[in-house]
Amino acid sequence: VRSNLFYQDVKPHLTELVEEMFRQVPTGVGRSGKYRFDARELKRLMAEGPSRLVERSLAVPSDIDHTEARGRLDGAEPDNVSERALERGKDQCGTLGSGNHFMEVQVVDAVFDDEAARSMGLAKDMVCVMIHSGSRGLGYQVCDDALRLLRGVPEKYGIDLPDRQLACAPVESREGEHYLGTMRAAANYAWCNRQLLMWQARETFETIFGRPWEELQMNLVYDVAHNIAKFEEHTIGGRTRRLWVVMSRTAAIKHAQGRRIDQELKQQGIIARARSWKGLAEEQPAAYKDVSLVVEVVHQAGLAKKVARMRPIGVIKG
Repeated sequence: VRSNLFYQDVKPHLTELVEEMFRQVPTGVGRSGKYRFDARELKRLMAEGPSRLVERSLAVPSDIDHTEARGRLDGAEPDNVSERALERGKDQCGTLGSGNHFMEVQVVDAVFDDEAARSMGLAKDMVCVMIHSGSRGLGYQVCDDALRLLRGVPEKYGIDLPDRQLACAPVESREGEHYLGTMRAAANYAWCNRQLLMWQARETFETIFGRPWEELQMNLVYDVAHNIAKFEEHTIGGRTRRLWVVMSRTAAIKHAQGRRIDQELKQQGIIARARSWKGLAEEQPAAYKDVSLVVEVVHQAGLAKKVARMRPIGVIKG
């Protein structure tokens, strides 16, 4: 999420901004939020994605335009989502959760492609907000339910797996289609979750800077999902093919103490608030692979192009 604020505008208010964000945005395991949806409305969110939130004045059309797949995967089957998953999801839409999920106030630290950055409305020293969260307890339960459903299924289709903890089913099988329908429903819910988190970030900036978010030009640059699978068309060897694309992540995690990390972040000029020291430890730059090396490999391989680099100046976590 970009803004028309620059670092010098935000720096005097940064501590107050992070504290207000931490008060307004629910963080941590099992935390419920200020938005509650009954089962009927929850299923609409899982079917329609954040376009449903436009009707509830919790999103604007441009948010949908700048969301991957417009925030809606076709083929979602909310009716196949278990009652337990619905129960867990009814009050967690618009909450941050724990683990490596975060909301950051960032500054554009470097621009590598001026033209692309301009097209995204980004400029050096501009203040942005980055949000990383997913489908919360609902998505966890969808996965848990699927793992139980798929026990014994590989043997049914003659699939030999090297580990009993692995589970799968043919895409076009009854079990495979059932899982994909619930996965898509959870993905649509996750887009709604991030939309409501962004809405709360906008409200926080309004509170601190005393101006409407529209005037602050807090517009969504893009919302992209991960840990999902979807069909996409790509040209390979001159042929257009319909392929499964799995967006996921792997991490080499190092262990650290949250109190020490808090001091290290402060020394770097980063204001951080977390629900637990453990959660804060997962924020430290050393906790995962060196992102600059990962990005450089992706850039050199032609999988993506470097446009800008963001540096965190304020962080909230579970």
